[in-house]
Amino acid sequence: MMDYTLIIPHYRRDANLRHTLRGIACQTMAPSEVIIVEMGDGPNFAIDYPFEVNLVKMEQDWKYLPIAKARNIGALHSQSENLVFLDVDCIPAPDFCEKIVAQAIETKGLVMGSPKYLCFGKDRNKAIKKLPELSIFHPSRPLVQGLRVENDYNIFWSLCFSISRSRFEEVGGFDDSYCGYAVEDTDFGQKLQHAGIPFYLSEAEVYHQQHPVHSPPINHLDSIVRNANHFRRKWGYWPMADCLNEFRYLGLVDWDPSGDEKISIRSMPSKSQIRKTLMRNVPFR
Repeated sequence: MMDYTLIIPHYRRDANLRHTLRGIACQTMAPSEVIIVEMGDGPNFAIDYPFEVNLVKMEQDWKYLPIAKARNIGALHSQSENLVFLDVDCIPAPDFCEKIVAQAIETKGLVMGSPKYLCFGKDRNKAIKKLPELSIFHPSRPLVQGLRVENDYNIFWSLCFSISRSRFEEVGGFDDSYCGYAVEDTDFGQKLQHAGIPFYLSEAEVYHQQHPVHSPPINHLDSIVRNANHFRRKWGYWPMADCLNEFRYLGLVDWDPSGDEKISIRSMPSKSQIRKTLMRNVPFR
């Protein structure tokens, strides 16, 4: 029996969290504990599941969602050497944890699972009962059979992965200078690569629940610009280039992709612009 802690950052996604916890309750190998790192006032429902739940509340002294810091706090409170990080929107397949923890132990690296995206429209309950049939893989992500080494650390996503606590501490966890939307996982991938920690992709599946998104994510313009500037200073290249190009096309930022000058915000998007970019009931952008 492998001992592991499952860590879930949470902020105002109570319905998704309930479904994710239901998925955890169906695991072929139950976690030793589940740590929910609460960044808001929730969760606003009774937590009664057949595993230990440690609810860790963060101080609400932030302006932009501190997801990187929340993950670090979860690891700090863990009682296990083996860690599984799960996005609050991801329902794990029954064998997800058993499979990915064993792979991380065997490889002594970071193992990322395979997210599938639910296509349920408005019928959430139907989808939850038929996860494999009503979900699809992201078309721009690699399809994985079994376990394979991945040399492109830029494709690391923090949706679903396992790593030992020792390895996590070796790279200093996530850089909590990143606040708000995006880039903190790309940064973490670079830290892994520079530390020589191997990166693997696994066929172990999770099912990503839909939520409204903006395309492009102009509702997160200020945090994306700030995070991208920090990443460029740190690693010498620009992350999220497609997204930044869309911002530039819309006249929201001044940015030279080939230069060293930091991105500056030309104008903040209007409420009307933000409304027009909102997409509902789509599996992914």
